[in-house]
Formats: sequence, C-alpha cells, structure tokens
Amino acid sequence: VVGFEKENRSAIEVLVRKDRANLLVVGDTGVGKTSFVEGLVKMICEGRAPSSLASMKIFELDLIALSQGVSYKGEVEDRFKEVVSSLLNESDPVLYIDNIHRIEDKQSVLNGILPILKKLLSKNEMQVICTTTSDGYTKDIEKDKELVAFFEKITIDEPSEEAAVEILMSRKDAYEAFHGIPVDPDVSEEIVRLAKRYFP
Repeated sequence: VVGFEKENRSAIEVLVRKDRANLLVVGDTGVGKTSFVEGLVKMICEGRAPSSLASMKIFELDLIALSQGVSYKGEVEDRFKEVVSSLLNESDPVLYIDNIHRIEDKQSVLNGILPILKKLLSKNEMQVICTTTSDGYTKDIEKDKELVAFFEKITIDEPSEEAAVEILMSRKDAYEAFHGIPVDPDVSEEIVRLAKRYFP
C-alpha cells in the first residue's frame, strides 16, 4: 500500500487511546479506503505499529453473509449477537465493518444490528474500525450523533498526481509480467495526466 503515511499516523494515534479508540474512515468511492485499512492491518500484523497494538486480532464483518437467507424477523440481530459473543472470547478483538452506512439504512434488514453495535461501543468492550463513502457519511452516519460520538473520523482523499504515479510504479512489475509488455517509467506520468483529464 503506497501513501497514507499521515493517515496511518492519525489512525494509530486513535487506536492506542484508552477511550473513543474507534476509527471511521471516510472517502469517495475508489480513493482507497479498503486499501488503507488493509495496509493498517498489515502494519499491525508485521509489528511495524506500536507494541501496544501487537496483540490486536482484527476480524472483518461480512454484511452480505450476515443478511443472506434470513427466514425470520430478528435473525440478523441473533447472528450479529453470536458474532459479538464469539469475538468477546478473543483477547484484544477489533471488528472491521466496511460500508457501515448500509447498517444506517432504515429500509435494510441490517438496521436491526445498530442498537447492538451502539451498546457494544458504549461499553468499550471492543474496538471498531469502519469505512463509509462521503455520501454515506453525509446522508446517513453524520445525522446519527450518538454513533458518530463513538468514532474518530479520518478522511481519505483522492491521491495527488505524484502519489498516483508512485502507486502505478509500485504495480509496474506485476502489470508488465501479466501483459508481457515492458513499460517505460515516463509512461506512468502520462497515464496519470491523461486519466485525470479524461476519466475524472
């Protein structure tokens, strides 16, 4: 994962806190929110984060699996309670929820787990890392003052042209091997320039 040095520092500062040590990662679709979280998890797993985070065990909540094949009212809530119960048996568990705005949707079957999540956060029994789109944050999350109060928000912006070139260069070898075509280093800058112009 390339870039995110400033965001990584901010995230680690939040995660090492005693209270309100939960992250809400906000950004437009495609800016790299998931990559950012994956990079953060990798840092922790590889011991490149502060030693106080070394014992963390990070689990991703699969919202699709949680809501699929529901046969009775309250089944999603029961499933989520089972997940939480098993995680609380782990030492230093962290729950990762991608696209948390889907839980805030009043029409979704997932909305029923919101009170359970808030209760979990209020008791400070487990740390939570979430991602949401900028639209999802504005339309759904921001209005829920109680939920927002449990989180520290980190915004992920679209990479600069320089960072985009660096990202491309980090993947250059993989793409060359896949397509069997060598790429001149100068081409990366042109790719970014043209992408910015024609694919806003």
